[in-house]
Amino acid sequence: MKNKSRRARLQKVMREVNPQETTSAYAFDMCMTVPMRTMPFSKTLGVLRIVRVSKEKYLKFNMLMCRGVD
Repeated sequence: MKNKSRRARLQKVMREVNPQETTSAYAFDMCMTVPMRTMPFSKTLGVLRIVRVSKEKYLKFNMLMCRGVD
């Protein structure tokens, strides 16, 4: 009885996800369209601002790093 109710709840919660509409797909597309994909780290970068933006806008940190650092 307990397993049946759990299964019913999971079926209500689960939904089909289109992988092209996820934030990971968006981050991958952004990284692939960047003119220079690798960024040499010749100095220590302050990434606190990038971390804040990624948390506020729900964007991937790696995607923002690929776009470049101000």
